[in-house]
Amino acid sequence: MKLNLILFIVLMFLIIAFNSFTSSQIDRRITLTSVDTTKSYLTLYGQYVYNREKCFNCHSLNQTKDPKIISLDGLANKYPKSWHYWHLVDPTIVVVNSKMPSFSILSYKIFNKDSIDKIIHEISLEEWDKELAESKLINAELNSNGIEVKENSEIIALISYLDNIQESEELKLIRIKQHEETLIQNKLDDSLWARSEFLINQSINEKHSSKKGQQVFSINCTACHGRQGEGGVGPNLTDNYWLHGSSNENIANTIINGVPDKGMIGWRYELTPNEVGYLVSFLKSIKGTNPPNAKMPQGIIE
Repeated sequence: MKLNLILFIVLMFLIIAFNSFTSSQIDRRITLTSVDTTKSYLTLYGQYVYNREKCFNCHSLNQTKDPKIISLDGLANKYPKSWHYWHLVDPTIVVVNSKMPSFSILSYKIFNKDSIDKIIHEISLEEWDKELAESKLINAELNSNGIEVKENSEIIALISYLDNIQESEELKLIRIKQHEETLIQNKLDDSLWARSEFLINQSINEKHSSKKGQQVFSINCTACHGRQGEGGVGPNLTDNYWLHGSSNENIANTIINGVPDKGMIGWRYELTPNEVGYLVSFLKSIKGTNPPNAKMPQGIIE
């Protein structure tokens, strides 16, 4: 009788252990029936990394009114790949006073075909080569910005996922409304910008213009150019090298129209002509300041 009871207890223990193991395996595996199959396997693996690192504790993929949660809704193509890299490695470089922890360890964690086979779905060698090619493209863009990382590191996969988070239906409606409001505001702004050359030059020569420009810079520009203009995602603004010309007009035009192919937006409808003038004054004032950790020179000396 006692032996039968012991055998029954052992049997129940084995059943529970087996069920727990199989459940954990099912939870770990992202099957094609539970994910968007239009995503590449690299992006899907990045989604797995996102969930494994519990990024959902601080971020939402939808619109949210919770002030403690940061929405990633519509993040796709919003920033250069290098911005995502620095945001993951050292968040404070691109977001001042960020409380997000560093995920630099992902630069050293490697994934391979077996990783995708086990976590997502078994893929062919041809599909694996396709994923490697996608990873190499992201890595090449990072390399062009002076970032060295292994092409099959998990940070590459996570960047792929973040850069493919599409906008929700709710965000689409919000943006349609914002676009309509912007068109109305732009008509008002156009009348102001008709006198922009005069207003910009007036502001450049105004007393304390560089100090006012520093405030504009701190609010709008540090994410890409660093707190002291030392550069980050964007170029170093404190050396004597220029990518788009050093005259007041050149600098103002770069600010107003942006550099879209490099990820810089135009600020025509974000800043006033006076603020552009203040910003030009500030940028001229920081030339030659040589702050620590300055980015390597780009462009030509003027």
